[in-house]
Amino acid sequence: MKIITPKPITAYFEVANEVSSSVLKNEGPAMRLVLEVDELIRERLFGVDIDLGIHPMNLTLASYYSFLAAVRVAISGQAAGVFPLLRQGLECACYAYRMTEDEQLVDIWLRRHKNAEHEKFCRKSFGSAVSDTSRSIGRKQAELGTLVSELYQASIDFGGHPNLKSVLPHMSLKDLEEHVEVALICLYDANDRHIQFNLTACAETGIACAFVAALAAKNHPLIDAEYTSLNAIYGRVRETVAALRE
Repeated sequence: MKIITPKPITAYFEVANEVSSSVLKNEGPAMRLVLEVDELIRERLFGVDIDLGIHPMNLTLASYYSFLAAVRVAISGQAAGVFPLLRQGLECACYAYRMTEDEQLVDIWLRRHKNAEHEKFCRKSFGSAVSDTSRSIGRKQAELGTLVSELYQASIDFGGHPNLKSVLPHMSLKDLEEHVEVALICLYDANDRHIQFNLTACAETGIACAFVAALAAKNHPLIDAEYTSLNAIYGRVRETVAALRE
C-alpha cells in the first residue's frame, strides 16, 4: 500500500479558509442556528449575574470556548475533528455542574496534579461526571437529561474516540483495474451536507451546555417552570434538521 504524499499544511490552510469564507458568506440554516445559539449563550446565559463559584464559572467558559472551536473546525469543512471538541465542551459543562452539587469536588479537581494518588482519586471522582449530571438534570427536566447523555455518546461515536463512525463515512474506494484507490476525505466542499449536519451538532451541544450551566446556577432567568426557552430553540433545531433532510 502506498500513500500519495499530501500537499503541505499551507495548502490545507488555504482550502480550509476558502471553505470557511464560503460557508459564512452563504449562511445556510445550520449556520443561522449556530448564530442563534451563540447569541443565547452570550446574552441570555452570560448577560446576567450568574451564581457560580470561580472554578465552575471558568469551566463553563471553557465549555463555551470549546463550542466556538468546534464551529470553527466545522465551517472549515473538516468532519471528525468537530466531535472531540464537542465532547470536551460537554465534559466541562458537566464538571461545573457536579462542582455546584458537591463543593468537595472543587478541591479534588484542584489537587489532581499533586501526585499520582490525587490524580487517581480525581479520575474516579469525575469519571462519571456526564452520566451523573444527566441523571441529576433528568430529575428536573427529563428530555434535557436524555439529551446530555445522547449528545455525549454521539460525540464519542463520531470522533471523540477513533471509532468506525468517525472514519468510514469519510472513506471512498475506486477501482483502477491494477489497484484500488482508497481516499479519506480531509476537507469537504462548502456545499456538502456534512458541514451542515456538523454545524447542527455544534448547535445542539451548545444548547445542552448552556442549559446545564443555567441549571447549575441558582435561579437563573433562562430557566422557568415550563422550560420555554429550551423548548423554543429546540423547536428550531428540529426545523433545521428537517430542512437538511429534504
